[in-house]
Amino acid sequence: MQIGDVAGRIRPSQELYGRLIHGYNRQLRPVRRPDVPVRVHLGASLVEVLGLDEEQSHITLKIWITLVRAFSFALYNVIN
Repeated sequence: MQIGDVAGRIRPSQELYGRLIHGYNRQLRPVRRPDVPVRVHLGASLVEVLGLDEEQSHITLKIWITLVRAFSFALYNVIN
């Protein structure tokens, strides 16, 4: 069963997603040496406080997320 739009057709974004994950194996890591961990640095910077609800103890924030990773051993197919 395919997920489609109202008329039952597959949307272009869904077709692209299907093509990208076709044959994907979650058990494999796309690196030359799977025994070496991939180091990832994650940072967050506060941009704006959008809301504060003291009763519910909720705060709504706008943040900027920074992700830095080294892919020196990554394997991918440039053609695709």
